[in-house]
Amino acid sequence: MISRFFPLRLLSLALVLTCLPVGAEELQFELERTYRGWAGAMNLRNLTQWQQHTAASRQVLTRNYVVSRKAKWPDAIFDLPFRLPEIATLRHVATLQRGDTANLIYYGRVDFGLLEGHVPENILMLKFIREEGKWKFDNTKFFNLEADPGVRQLILNDELDFLQDSEFQPTGVVPAVPRAIQGFDHPGEIWVASVGYQTTVKIGDLHVTEVGNNIVTDVVIGGLARSGLPVSVEVKELPLPPGAERRLAVEVYALRPDQPAVKIWEHRPSEEDALNPVAAKVYANAVTMQDKEK
Repeated sequence: MISRFFPLRLLSLALVLTCLPVGAEELQFELERTYRGWAGAMNLRNLTQWQQHTAASRQVLTRNYVVSRKAKWPDAIFDLPFRLPEIATLRHVATLQRGDTANLIYYGRVDFGLLEGHVPENILMLKFIREEGKWKFDNTKFFNLEADPGVRQLILNDELDFLQDSEFQPTGVVPAVPRAIQGFDHPGEIWVASVGYQTTVKIGDLHVTEVGNNIVTDVVIGGLARSGLPVSVEVKELPLPPGAERRLAVEVYALRPDQPAVKIWEHRPSEEDALNPVAAKVYANAVTMQDKEK
């Protein structure tokens, strides 16, 4: 599945990037076969094939996301608003492995079919997890180099030290398979403005939104409950982007069929209080939804 930061929010080395070990080329080919199998399943809307090529944790995360939106399973996972990029047209830059995790890094005109005319050269990263000796596809990250065009020249010069950054490196940690959602009272949405801060918001035991120098909207994974769910906010200070002012705001909305969303919780601290952690509870009931629930 495409990372949740695409297309609006897209956007180290415990391994030192030196020579790749013997067998790296074979690993590259094996991972590419896995990706093509996954992409083929997506294009054919074949759930069985998708499950065969997708990491176990990603399968549950994807289903939880679909269910949290009250969308139809499994149809919704195949209804992408963009085209899957063709890696054959891209330059393979690196194959990175750490334990049972691996990343493929590509550079070139990563075409999601969203732009008319010229497609700029950027970075595409494919992430994989090895389960019971077989590599499975995890997710994709897209790096837009518009704000940092110097990276393009580094790649063209084969100066790849920047790949030592944690953004590109496999973690070596196989994620646990999360709990599958069974049911909830209302679907929810969270909006976070975090400029000059790194903000982590958790709702219940399934949802986490992390935002740094950005403004994002997320589906609340696991939905909302009439009886309430714990919500926590943790904030760290970040350097401000040029010309920006510090801003921190969190809003949680309950979604209702064919009606406007209802804001049921918000956190808007002053700059003096922004770094203070928050522990509260968010309710989606007749009171917080202003008696508009049907």
